[in-house]
Amino acid sequence: MVVAPPSSTKQQSVATRKEVLRTSSKTRRSMAPHLLRPFRRVSRDGHVKVKPVKARSLSLAIHRRSIEQFFFPNRKRPVVVRAQSAYPSPSKRISLFLGSINRKEKIIQRFILHMQLGVLMRQTTHMHSITKGGGGGGGIQARDLETRIGDWTLDKLYRQKNLYICINALMGLALAMWELQFSWSHSTVGPDSDWSATNGGSVRALGITSFSTILKLIISLSTVVLLIQVVDLYRLYVKENHAIWGDSAEFGPGPTWTASLLTSLAIEIVVLMVHPVPFLEEMVHQAASCLMFGRLYLLARVYRDHAAIFRLRKEIVQHRFLHSSSPVFNWALPLKVAFEQSPLRLLVVLFFAALPVFSISIYVLERQYQPDIFTFANSTWFAYSQLNIHKVSFHARTWKGRVATASMVALVSRPTSSQVALTDGCQGTLFETMLVVAILHKIGLRDKDRLMLAYIQRNEATHAVQHAARKAIRNWMRWKVAVRQLHKADRDGGGGLRRPSALQPPALLWSSKPFAVVPVADGRCRKHEASFWNAIEKFRQARSGQQLVEQAVNNPVLDKLHALEEAVIKIRAKLSQPTCSICGGAQRPGSVAPKQTHVVATAADDEACMMAELEGLKRTVSALEKQRAVIQSLLSCVA
Repeated sequence: MVVAPPSSTKQQSVATRKEVLRTSSKTRRSMAPHLLRPFRRVSRDGHVKVKPVKARSLSLAIHRRSIEQFFFPNRKRPVVVRAQSAYPSPSKRISLFLGSINRKEKIIQRFILHMQLGVLMRQTTHMHSITKGGGGGGGIQARDLETRIGDWTLDKLYRQKNLYICINALMGLALAMWELQFSWSHSTVGPDSDWSATNGGSVRALGITSFSTILKLIISLSTVVLLIQVVDLYRLYVKENHAIWGDSAEFGPGPTWTASLLTSLAIEIVVLMVHPVPFLEEMVHQAASCLMFGRLYLLARVYRDHAAIFRLRKEIVQHRFLHSSSPVFNWALPLKVAFEQSPLRLLVVLFFAALPVFSISIYVLERQYQPDIFTFANSTWFAYSQLNIHKVSFHARTWKGRVATASMVALVSRPTSSQVALTDGCQGTLFETMLVVAILHKIGLRDKDRLMLAYIQRNEATHAVQHAARKAIRNWMRWKVAVRQLHKADRDGGGGLRRPSALQPPALLWSSKPFAVVPVADGRCRKHEASFWNAIEKFRQARSGQQLVEQAVNNPVLDKLHALEEAVIKIRAKLSQPTCSICGGAQRPGSVAPKQTHVVATAADDEACMMAELEGLKRTVSALEKQRAVIQSLLSCVA
């Protein structure tokens, strides 16, 4: 018996395996057309997608409707006729005209928001009426929030656009300041008819060079790009409004520009298009360069986009203003919040932001005519003085400088002469008012301090009433003692109270009112009586002042005590009602104690006879007593 070597056996097994694979591949290639023929016939109708990748693999995607049509060709599909609408559906309008916004992301956010709104509405159903007319259905949807605070899914896009717009505007402003300084460094001396008598017949004229012209061209190009960016931003506003209000009668099938948006866009274009245009005279050049500081309003918009109160406005409305009107989330609201939280910090930031603006403006507009006086350091001191003390030893002489000075103050009063019309007698109110408010915020009283002040005021009013009462009682006692002594002296001398006569008038004349004696002749009694009535008048005034203090000063602790007192009185009145003869519980007013023969039925029907009610009332009374003790201890600590 010949045994084959192991190597030859392995070679035969490998060859056999290759032959089997080759045969199976031929079989698959030959069977694939037969298997795919019926599906390709259906795929021509657009229901089955067949994609043969390789000979050994097959990619097949079949829909349920395609399979039903293949196995049941005679079955007719129901035809659904949908009404045509001139407006897109809300689901399709989610990303309508918003190109770069991810539609899937917004659908997911809307789904999550609807779930959150459902939870909040279920929690607040017992406190608020969600629907009108008391009917069921309806409620607050995501679109209702969009109409109040806008589309929050566009916040990221708005932040990017506003940031790019602000950076472009500030770059143009920086180039304009650089160009002004470069032109001033190449200035020359020339005649000027208006100021020849003042400046000795010479005035410095700005130098016009090729480099300054190139800088102006760059600024003009930057301004054109800036205007395009602003128009694109407002186009996004229009698309957002159409996506939110597209079903209303005011909007058509496409985005529509409203009057408010057109007005805002026109104002912004007028403010942003101001820049030093090449090949113009110096007056327009300098004025346009200084007016470019108006672009700084874009910083407020950037601050609004990055403020926490604006980025969390959806959550704020959901949890605080879901069933009431919400505040307007504009650029002024974050500034108001910042001023409320830290007024001094915001005041310092605004002051040091306005100081360089006015310093550069007055320096640029006055250095051409008063170069020795209006240096940059003197211009900075001039702006600082105008913003604070409103009094300096030098003044602006040109109308351009006076306009810049007038912008530093908010109120002009009694100019002394035409030369210093806008400098002397000026009272700026912007920073002074903000400074007063900031100081009051810092040194003002907090809630605990106001509580202590209210307690002190009430004590002072009480002491004033007590002092007036003591004085009135003391004067009344002195008056009565004087009357008694006079009456006793008259008795001892004449044996009784004598009648008045023409020759000898009586000392006293008693009236029918108790404790009221009308003095006739005695000066001492008359003096004490006048003092008594004066003290009564002061007592009345002190009592009125105490009532005014109690009405003007709101004390939350006292209000809480009064509420607890009323609650305790009600509970005690309820506990003082007749008790049930069966369980000892309180009976309802007008109810009669049940008879012993109907003990079980009456105890089951009458809820007032339950022991649980009595125990609950007792626990409530004990809790109220504890709270009252705690508040009294707090009041004693304050005192």
